[in-house]
Amino acid sequence: MGILIFIIGLWWWFDWTLLGFTNAEVYGHIWSHSWRLEDGLFGTSKTVGTNTFPAIDILPSILVGLAAKIVSLPIAYNLLVIFSVLSMGWMGALLFKQESGDPFVGVVLLTTSPIFWGIINSGLTEDFGVFLVIATAILCLRKNHLVAGVFLGITAYWGLLQSWMSGIVMIVIVLSQRATLIQLIRFGVGVFLTIVPLLWIHSERLFRSGHRTTKALEEFQEPLWMLNPWHHADAASFLWSQSMEYQSSIIRLHPTYIGWIALLVALQSRAWKWWVVFVISVMASLGPTIYWMGQNTEIVNPVVWILSWLPGATLINHHARWMVIGLIGLTVLVATGIQKVKHRRLVLTAMIVECCFLNPMGFPIMGKTIPDSQVLEFTNSVDLPTATRLLRLPVQGPNVVFQEGLYEQTIHNQPLWLNPNRPDLRSWLKLTTESEWLEQVAYTQYLTGECVPKGVGGILVKEPFVGRVSTILGVPSMTDDNYALWLEVPYCSN
Repeated sequence: MGILIFIIGLWWWFDWTLLGFTNAEVYGHIWSHSWRLEDGLFGTSKTVGTNTFPAIDILPSILVGLAAKIVSLPIAYNLLVIFSVLSMGWMGALLFKQESGDPFVGVVLLTTSPIFWGIINSGLTEDFGVFLVIATAILCLRKNHLVAGVFLGITAYWGLLQSWMSGIVMIVIVLSQRATLIQLIRFGVGVFLTIVPLLWIHSERLFRSGHRTTKALEEFQEPLWMLNPWHHADAASFLWSQSMEYQSSIIRLHPTYIGWIALLVALQSRAWKWWVVFVISVMASLGPTIYWMGQNTEIVNPVVWILSWLPGATLINHHARWMVIGLIGLTVLVATGIQKVKHRRLVLTAMIVECCFLNPMGFPIMGKTIPDSQVLEFTNSVDLPTATRLLRLPVQGPNVVFQEGLYEQTIHNQPLWLNPNRPDLRSWLKLTTESEWLEQVAYTQYLTGECVPKGVGGILVKEPFVGRVSTILGVPSMTDDNYALWLEVPYCSN
């Protein structure tokens, strides 16, 4: 209840439109939730290259879509965030009681950890379903294997990758109880019967190309390794407590900061199966080769090598996501280990301060206020020429969050020349010498060009770039403090 009051209080006090770090993928996930109920789980024609775009977060999409019929889309999304945090805390309390730990201490660490809030702030709704993972673990511990299998299958409808990782951990838990062959079969039957539809929806991801290749990142040198924005967790990031400036960066946040105090308390625990869960998650989060402070040590990670042989391993485009599962193990260890510690209140207070302030991400709860726009509202009533789309500029460049254009579409509802994963104009439009200026809006103050490709029915530009585009297109059809819209554009001859 305390965390609920705190989050809602910050939301109201700062008048945030959205909860989360909008330089990550918050905009993109809200956009996906906005059309799933109408266009379906498989894709949409609202953007380029998304006719086949299956949902990896089916349950969040349905929940937000239904809530958005009652309240605004941003409020519906924020309610999903709050629901996920509260449900995780509730399930966590049940787990800590099950394992004879201190529920209050465990829930406090679980709901303040930068590991979990990194997922929330990045807008990765497919990983918000931690409460389902914990519920599955409780059922496994109670040896209700058939229902546990069903819950693991349901977890896949919340987040496909999280379910895959959870399945490995649940097998560890079940085997630690010396489960019989019949119990293992029951668990497998529960999973299989639940996920059959997903095997069809996501056959491409599961059995062929996976989510996306990460080979290009294997030698990547990461300056922001404390927050692990790409591919893997850095080994030094687990205990790096120094804060850093990243607010201007366009990145995901995957902090894996464990906390020195939490680790010292966890070391008092003898809950061995949870140590196995925690260690497996830590090792799996490091990626194929181990990095230290942004540099590749070229040490092969044996855990990831073993896991790579399992079906679905190619789903993992960021290994640090394993630490959301590792957080469950860590909090159980802390909840059981705290019982051997003196001065618990002092230790708990220090742990909260460390989690909330002494970590690379800083204070965990973020948000953004998005002002209303008359231009976006007006664009909603515009009839674009047949077989054309709206082009939003700039598409990419310094400090440009290209997925913001997706969020804007939830307001203006016009088809966009934009791909949610690839901000590259040349992938969608044929550019000539006269129209190459479209790529340079965020890079060059003085633009030179004459026209736009055919198929562009209008151009939407966000400040501070309106003046630059005006040198090419002239006076816009409509403007406000944040946007300008051009509905009459000069077309290139070829």
